[in-house]
Amino acid sequence: MPKMDTLFMTKKGSIKHTGNRLSTAPVVEQKEILNTAPALHINLRSPSLDIPQRVEVPLRYVLKGLPKLENTYMVYLHVLKMEDGSDHVYYGITKRGWIKRFNEHMSGALRERSPLLFHRTLREGILGRMTQLYGSASMEEDSDEKVEKILVGNHHVICAAGLTESQALETEEYLVGKYSFSLPNGLNMIPGGKAGISYLHKLNVIPADTAVLVDEDREKIIKKYIEDHPRRGVPNPLVAQIWNDSEYAAKVICGRDGRLSVEQVQLIREAALEGLRTSEIRELVNAKNDQQVKRVLDGKTYARIN
Repeated sequence: MPKMDTLFMTKKGSIKHTGNRLSTAPVVEQKEILNTAPALHINLRSPSLDIPQRVEVPLRYVLKGLPKLENTYMVYLHVLKMEDGSDHVYYGITKRGWIKRFNEHMSGALRERSPLLFHRTLREGILGRMTQLYGSASMEEDSDEKVEKILVGNHHVICAAGLTESQALETEEYLVGKYSFSLPNGLNMIPGGKAGISYLHKLNVIPADTAVLVDEDREKIIKKYIEDHPRRGVPNPLVAQIWNDSEYAAKVICGRDGRLSVEQVQLIREAALEGLRTSEIRELVNAKNDQQVKRVLDGKTYARIN
């Protein structure tokens, strides 16, 4: 890889050489992903597990001149790649940075032996890899763990950042609903976004007047629920199979104030098929704005409503 001199500008405006050498990075254009947003991929390797790790950050978040991200929300994704070829996914929301959250997930998985599905899968994969590398002796303190997975890599992806609370919840609801919750390799134990809050309300896990919760708050609530209801089973104590009931899902998704009703969602789709413009549909169903209608038609919200 080519090298170039590291330069800096003095206060007087003159340029000086530091004497150091700086590695450059190639810019690669892959035709199969031309329609996706440019992203910065950082390839790392875990020294303890000897597995590849990749961090993906949208390029617009690292360019100079970006508005500050402090006190805004981000939606992140963790992908656990197992030796059997399976990829296990978990989405979350935070205001404190994905690295801090992942460190907390690691602590929950290994130190606290958290019963949460993401933490159990992460722990199982790590212990399986440790056994593969160092032998069963490394599992001496974890002999009660049933290890069936071996972690061979992980990806950390910033899906979106600089978001308002409402934008973050909406984004998470769409991603979790499409790629994680109730799917075989999904690690989210409840629906994402406001649908997840409604889900917890329906199960009487939190009071009806509870404010919107970010990832770390929900994590504590679910963990406590598991501890209080051990007989409901560790694999999915929040009974995700109920979510497969379309009628139940409709009640959860459409049950809160400010949300569209089942009838409104159905009418939006029917009106679009008849050729009505977005603004006309908005007035017809009394939606908040054009964007709310567009998100329904794009399948970004209310996808579970038939």
